[in-house]
Amino acid sequence: MRSITIDVDGPVHVAEWGTGPVRTVLVHGLGGSHLNWMRVAPEMARHGRVLAPDLVGFGLTPVAGRRTSVAAQRALLHRLILQTCDEPFRLAGNSMGGLIALVEAALHPERVAGLMLVDAVLPGPWRQGRPRVVVLSFTSYLASPLGRSLLRRVRHRASVDDLVEGALRLCTERFERIPPEVVQAHVRPSGSAAASRTTTAPTSRPPAPSCSPSPIRACCVGSSTTSESRP
Repeated sequence: MRSITIDVDGPVHVAEWGTGPVRTVLVHGLGGSHLNWMRVAPEMARHGRVLAPDLVGFGLTPVAGRRTSVAAQRALLHRLILQTCDEPFRLAGNSMGGLIALVEAALHPERVAGLMLVDAVLPGPWRQGRPRVVVLSFTSYLASPLGRSLLRRVRHRASVDDLVEGALRLCTERFERIPPEVVQAHVRPSGSAAASRTTTAPTSRPPAPSCSPSPIRACCVGSSTTSESRP
């Protein structure tokens, strides 16, 4: 894994595997980072270069005065794609990253050759119901200053190791199957161990790939659904 920094109105950290043209872009979920992909990205890199950006406010990408809404993160992802992807690529997203990837593919189908959604957050009617613990947790986070107080209390009472383990146990079926080095990478993320370089944003947008729109192959992991959609 290599670590690069791309300027999109501020630094954006991107993990990179493989060489050649970008074939796959991986988008993490809420509370995640490029580290969420560290077990699968090397295998994907056998088929071409793989990029896994840290969204604004996550991983090694600072907020730096930028917005962190889903719409803003999608816009940032698109600008990053314009700088790094010269031809259609596969786009994968987990959780919130799945929603971001889905919207990007819908708005720019000419650039996305394939779409993989891993337990993605998808729009749906509220009447379908939501897990009570999830609803109460997010409601408390949004209820300022109560949410900040609760988060401060959790941080003071738990170590970083405990917080990471708790998050991984919540998001995975079998925590014990996660290799220790993956857990430790989440506890102590660092871009200093990897070779790094900085890429400055171009003064003008690169031209869109000269290809005709084609069907997007979409694979939904978690819902066992495969479909094709035409723009």
